[in-house]
Amino acid sequence: MTPVPEKTETARWTILAATAWVTGLMVSPEVLAILGGIAGRAGFTFAGLLVVALVFHLINAEMYVRLGTDYPEPGGEARLIREALGPLPALTVPLCARAGLAVFIATGMLFSADVIFNEVLFSGFPPYTVAFSLLGLVVLINVMGHDMAEKGQVLFVGVAMAGLLLLSLAGLIRGGWSGTIGEGTDMGMNGSIAVTAHLLLLFVGFDNLIFTRSRFLRAQENPLVYIGIGMVTAAILFCLWGLASLLNISTVVLAETHAPHLLAARTILGATGGVIMGGVVLAGVCAGINAVFAATARMMVGMAEEELLPRGFRQGGNRAPVPFLVLAAVTGLFMVTGLGGSTALDTLIRAGFMLWLLNYGVVHLSAWIIRKRPYGGVEGAVAKGHPVFYLFGTTVMLTGVTVLLWTAPRPVFLLASMVLTLAVVWIAGMLWLRVPFRR
Repeated sequence: MTPVPEKTETARWTILAATAWVTGLMVSPEVLAILGGIAGRAGFTFAGLLVVALVFHLINAEMYVRLGTDYPEPGGEARLIREALGPLPALTVPLCARAGLAVFIATGMLFSADVIFNEVLFSGFPPYTVAFSLLGLVVLINVMGHDMAEKGQVLFVGVAMAGLLLLSLAGLIRGGWSGTIGEGTDMGMNGSIAVTAHLLLLFVGFDNLIFTRSRFLRAQENPLVYIGIGMVTAAILFCLWGLASLLNISTVVLAETHAPHLLAARTILGATGGVIMGGVVLAGVCAGINAVFAATARMMVGMAEEELLPRGFRQGGNRAPVPFLVLAAVTGLFMVTGLGGSTALDTLIRAGFMLWLLNYGVVHLSAWIIRKRPYGGVEGAVAKGHPVFYLFGTTVMLTGVTVLLWTAPRPVFLLASMVLTLAVVWIAGMLWLRVPFRR
């Protein structure tokens, strides 16, 4: 046979794998819960504002492609921030954003999976059995190597998307105009800004691909295409599921329930819908943890190569690196100490999301600072970017964080969580960077 079919198959797999890494966190139950709450508050206008949030994140994506071009190694993000702002911000901001959200959201998702499995699928399992089984599965496929982790990621995301698409189509077909038509849509300018800020949370994690793309993307291909495909796919699915939920549940109920995705699924297809959503949740938990752990671990390996973290974090090679196992161990510790069922966890997860948005802003700011510096003797992709582009990205992300903080139910606790996380890592980093034998 000619080599054409093989190339086509490789290209298709590349698209599938890239989409799976980009959307891994987006199909998680935590993000579905955020989406349901936003749809309940904004009504049908959420779809238009979702496009605005998507455009803002595509701007972030373009920035990360430039960053990946000039700094292709896993520690490239930290190196960019280091060159612009110094080693301490380069250690603190990315680590708080990615590692912080990774362990908190993993703890929350595993706890949710444990509860939903016993409530919807099979009851009678001992507490945390399902949670630790899923965590163990993710660790196992990564220990088996990156290729196996990638195949698992495609499977997890595929199952989650297929289930969510099925429920969405059923909801759109069977849905009636529950509640008052247009209810929750008269928000005004301030309300629209607040909803858009919350919608920014849905696309957090697209850059997970940047930390894993060298494993499967051909050098001559532009990762922005793959990031765009993944984000647009997620946006379409968000729109379908949000509209299906609004057509079957009152906006007031949708906004106030803690698990709007499960309620919507049961309303649409009854017990069958609950079972399907249970499968979506389990697959989404695995996809989210696998994506955020793999990307965060690769970032930490890169930071260790930049001498920002202990050199022991460089160990692991193609299999699960040491930081991956550390993230899994911390998550397991949080589970056994009861954090999974605590009321503070939701706030900690929200703080992690906001720190990730803050990290996007810091990356834009760093690029603006060094935009005129030569890279490798010639102007690099970051230096060729327009300064207005970088300032706009910085402003949007920082404004989003500010609005989210301003509109939070417990803003003081949320701010304290963010500040405390940054302060602890900042102090620890300051002490580590003064160690004379870091090399």
